[in-house]
Amino acid sequence: MTADAHSLSPMPEGELVRGDPEQAGCGEPSCTVCGLDHEFDLPEGLIEACHGGEVVIFAGAGISTEVPVAFPNTIFQMAAHRLGMSRETLGTFPAAMQEYERRFGRADLVRLISKKFDYIDSYRDLQFHATRFHSDLATMPYFRDIVTTNWDTYFEDWCGATPFVTGEDIALWEMPGRRVLKIHGSISNLASLVATDEDYEERLAKLSSDVMGGLLRQFLATRTVIFVGYSLTDWNFRRLYEALRSDMKGFAPRAYVVSPFPVEENDLDLTVIHTSGVHFLRTIKAQLVGSCFIGDEAYDRVNVVLTKAAEADEVAKTVPHKKYPSVVYCWFYHDGLRDACDRILRLRRTGEYSDRHHVFHLVNSYDEWCDNAYDEARYHDAAYIDGYMNGLMMLLDDDWGREDRLSAYPDMEPLADSIPYYFMYGSDSEMRTDDDLAEALLLSRRRAPKERKVAREIVGGLAEDMVISHSPFIPDAPGLFT
Repeated sequence: MTADAHSLSPMPEGELVRGDPEQAGCGEPSCTVCGLDHEFDLPEGLIEACHGGEVVIFAGAGISTEVPVAFPNTIFQMAAHRLGMSRETLGTFPAAMQEYERRFGRADLVRLISKKFDYIDSYRDLQFHATRFHSDLATMPYFRDIVTTNWDTYFEDWCGATPFVTGEDIALWEMPGRRVLKIHGSISNLASLVATDEDYEERLAKLSSDVMGGLLRQFLATRTVIFVGYSLTDWNFRRLYEALRSDMKGFAPRAYVVSPFPVEENDLDLTVIHTSGVHFLRTIKAQLVGSCFIGDEAYDRVNVVLTKAAEADEVAKTVPHKKYPSVVYCWFYHDGLRDACDRILRLRRTGEYSDRHHVFHLVNSYDEWCDNAYDEARYHDAAYIDGYMNGLMMLLDDDWGREDRLSAYPDMEPLADSIPYYFMYGSDSEMRTDDDLAEALLLSRRRAPKERKVAREIVGGLAEDMVISHSPFIPDAPGLFT
């Protein structure tokens, strides 16, 4: 018999602090979710650095699993409890891990670490707290490079980041997309974990000469670095930071540390931003919305459109295609609309669709491809592309759903309700209802004869109880390998 997950219970000195994910952002000082979201002034030039892709996030355990709301006891406390020794006696975290390994072996140490991560990931609210920072960073398209001393895989899972764990990985650093440099290893590669005194000494020695250390020093020398989840009094952080900056003296660019707690000593020449990591990210995003960044609420309306499109698709697929062959274009339109919305939601974690310039470029490209398809009598492609383009357009109205806008324009339809949910060649209006579709079907015979002729050819060999779908490939779009 195996033990239930609850057998990993908090130790006596710990107290589990639970928070409700549905209540995130209530603004109450005592709230476990946002009580550390202090207001602050953004340092001059930081927005420009973010927008220019010049920022590197350096993330510590304070934004992940080693906080009371995610789990009441740190790995240090758990190890000390098992050893029967006080934290004061053990001293530093690596010293505690070294003693634990000496007493119980490396495999037992790895199990201790792994068991905590597994426990957090098996409960909704614990994982919510452990990944709040990652979830908000996901839709920030201008933070592409991350360095972390954390072992968890949250940057990979929640931010779509490619992990770089060993020196050999650095040769592939220029791979596209978001990247996370895991200088203390990863729980997905158990042999890579840096935990004990011996591990730390070996890693620091390697960082002084290997390619990973060279990349880190390049970041500190040429990029704006923001430390999040670290304490300036933490021995491990100080040792690492001082070792990496030892030969730069005062020539490195300004570096920042985001901390929700008062900083009494700051001898590392870091600019302190007094707030939580999540509130810092949200403040940056608020400054960028409207110019180059698409706010996170855009994904909510895309989800609404996806649901409505699925409902409309069910209606369209009840239309007999032998009698109304042009309905096939409505099916293809739905395929495009749903593919766009589904892809946007699936890739939310990468931040790709939060970049306004990128989405504008995509819309313009699809508009051109749609015209080309129609001119070449590829009406099936044009219908699909039209739907896909409308899905992309859902991202571009950042005022959708705002109370002040709705009160000023009470007759205005929410953007998700104004989109055409049906498609038919020859229709004079944008079709949003079942009645619109029925009317367009009756008129399609005489209003779009050449499109109807092609539609008959498409469904000619299709059984009455079958439907056909458009694949997510179109001739004009760049190929996978171009």
